[in-house]
Amino acid sequence: MQFKDPNGVYSGGYTSDIIMPNTNKNQRGVVQVNLTTGTVDLQGRADSSAPFVSMKTYTTAGLDEVVLAPYMRIFVSSDSDGVAYISDTN
Repeated sequence: MQFKDPNGVYSGGYTSDIIMPNTNKNQRGVVQVNLTTGTVDLQGRADSSAPFVSMKTYTTAGLDEVVLAPYMRIFVSSDSDGVAYISDTN
């Protein structure tokens, strides 16, 4: 599934909608980031009341196995054209 820009623009900087991955007791997933400029910061939190923390910052396109947090989102810098996708255990 794609991390969605709430405004549907995917440029000029945005914080995505929150994704709650379906872990099915498997705490691992795959994240793919596509970008040619700027940064994409993958963020997560353990509880709905906790602050988001950076899990990994991308400055180039990449594909990584990551720990699935209960709540995840991306922050895309204002100079970035980045988009990201996550594969959970659905």
